[in-house]
Amino acid sequence: MQPFDVVCVMRERTPLSRVVIESCPNPKLIASTGAGNASIDRDAAAERGIEIRHCAARVVPIHGLDLA
Repeated sequence: MQPFDVVCVMRERTPLSRVVIESCPNPKLIASTGAGNASIDRDAAAERGIEIRHCAARVVPIHGLDLA
């Protein structure tokens, strides 16, 4: 992850501890799927000026779709 400015993770499946965050010299942004991610060390990210953003999914049912 070292040469990247953005780190994308899938919810709590990819924990980002202080050790991991401090070992990456470039990140400006951590993007995570879901409404939140408890496995990101928010304090470590904040100390390094790294923004954390989440993208919550919105499920929209498709009526009248028949699957054969």
